[in-house]
Amino acid sequence: MHEDFEISIEGLSKIEGHASLDLKVRKGKVQTVKLKISENKRFYAHAIRGKQFQTVPQLVSRICGTCSIAHLTCCAEAIEKALEIKPSEQTILLRKLMMNGMMIRDHAMHLYLFCLPDVFGKDSVLDFDEMQHEFIHHAFEVKKAGNDLSKLIGGRAIHPPYAQIGQFSHIPDKNETKQVIEELKKVRSHIFELVRIFYDCPFSFRKKQDSLL
Repeated sequence: MHEDFEISIEGLSKIEGHASLDLKVRKGKVQTVKLKISENKRFYAHAIRGKQFQTVPQLVSRICGTCSIAHLTCCAEAIEKALEIKPSEQTILLRKLMMNGMMIRDHAMHLYLFCLPDVFGKDSVLDFDEMQHEFIHHAFEVKKAGNDLSKLIGGRAIHPPYAQIGQFSHIPDKNETKQVIEELKKVRSHIFELVRIFYDCPFSFRKKQDSLL
């Protein structure tokens, strides 16, 4: 392999967003690495000016459909701090559960569909063989479980209407809660299997240790 080379990638694939990479190697050593992440301007700071504060969390949740729960929650908490509103422990717990649902969904899509093909040496999930094809089903089962958790708490997995400043306007139904718990339990084995695959990944960036799982 050449000791001196440069790599420039204008558009990185398999990521949620826009990014490019510049890499320079001299005498076999990396000299510079520049990861550039760019976002289109959306002017939300200007769009919410003059709006009633109660409406702002739902407005800023539209910054991103994928992570709308995070934007909504962050905004609600910022307003609560500004107005010295202290939410109840129940509200804080419901927010955590709603956020966890979002993270389960997002990690399912990212790790299964974006990262796992690289672990298996494939260009995309479309190239998975018959033995690997089951992971696509796992991806959507885990994604659905995360979505259903967020939907249970917030009313929708995207732009949840129940989450408000200082409170939730709706409390989860007991029967629906039991169903979501069972759904999460069913995908638990898929998640542990995925963790093991990445832990044993052949191109790990850390020193291998004895398996802890």
